[in-house]
Amino acid sequence: MKKTSICIGVAIFLLFFAATSQALSLKFSPMSQEVVVLNQTGQGGTAEVDLMVSDLGEDNLGAFDIYIGLHMADVLSFNENGSTIGDPLEGDQLNFSGLDLVGFGFAGFETIWTTPTFTRIRVFEVSLDPIDELQEKQESDSFVLATLQFDTLRFGTSFLTIDPFDSVLGDAFGESLDFTVETIGSGPFPQASARIDVVPEPSTVLLLGVGLWGFVAVRLKSRRS
Repeated sequence: MKKTSICIGVAIFLLFFAATSQALSLKFSPMSQEVVVLNQTGQGGTAEVDLMVSDLGEDNLGAFDIYIGLHMADVLSFNENGSTIGDPLEGDQLNFSGLDLVGFGFAGFETIWTTPTFTRIRVFEVSLDPIDELQEKQESDSFVLATLQFDTLRFGTSFLTIDPFDSVLGDAFGESLDFTVETIGSGPFPQASARIDVVPEPSTVLLLGVGLWGFVAVRLKSRRS
């Protein structure tokens, strides 16, 4: 009876620990945004999205290799030159030494392949800092891994997804870290992690409407004559 009670107690403890332990989380910020473009074709605008890690807790991040999907790639185009690695406010939390990790090939972006409707993007970084320095200085529970920039191509809606199967996070010791991916959870693409709407300026819509009505009036007048 005593052994049974001990086993039950251990089982309850493990269940409690599993319920309270929290995996890291990957997300985009903002998860939804509207880009207003003055050009009547929808070109010339820019959208920026932060790729963030949160809920680090006692863990430290030493490397990441994340695969992102850009859906409706005819609405937005990934701008690698305008994208950056690291947190714009706190600095690169995997590179306190200030090394040129991008130049050395230890960090950066890569467009794996692209079609008219889909682009697959790789974002990666491997820290070369000493383990104790990462453990000491990486104090924030949530920070930006990279900022992705996109150029608008036309009016419409694009979605961003994070591949939870091919993406990898590693701690300062090189051990793999479990993580979850935050998604929109509603709308036409609930499994997406970000939505970007490219819309015309209200005055542009009005001009387009006036132009359309003018065209219709001319056609009707020509038919009557």
